[in-house]
Amino acid sequence: MSREEFFGFARSMLQNPVFREYWYASRPHRTTLVRTSEEARLGRMVDDLLVQLGEADIDEWWVVGDPPSE
Repeated sequence: MSREEFFGFARSMLQNPVFREYWYASRPHRTTLVRTSEEARLGRMVDDLLVQLGEADIDEWWVVGDPPSE
């Protein structure tokens, strides 16, 4: 899966309130990841996307955020 595909998948998963609750609850676990690891980078990307979705003033959630370039 490319980073762009993951971004689209994450954007759709963040529409689920249960997933968002899990994401917030698992934040302490993500802080233990090595900062330069792919897992940590993806986690930060999802964190940023979550903020952007929260700040968006449109209902079209599927256009919020800029997918990463490979």
